[in-house]
Amino acid sequence: MGYRVAQLAHGFAVKNAEAERVSPVFPDKEGALDWLLTAAERRAPRERPCLACHRPFKSQGIHDRLCPHCGLAASVADMTPHSRTAAPPRRPRD
Repeated sequence: MGYRVAQLAHGFAVKNAEAERVSPVFPDKEGALDWLLTAAERRAPRERPCLACHRPFKSQGIHDRLCPHCGLAASVADMTPHSRTAAPPRRPRD
């Protein structure tokens, strides 16, 4: 995942590896670089609180917000059928 600061017609912005703009446009290169560094720091692996149980755990990035216990419980819950969402059986018409 390579990000870079690119010069545009009206300023500077951060672009991803596919050359898509992923940041606002800044009037100077320093603004775009600051945005890039802040975004990288926010996404970096570090200890974060679990969004479900609030216990701290070693998160791999901003996308990883459930601890292993809660993440496993959530994935198991996704695999089980939910009786409340199923429609009741239809009675045959006479």
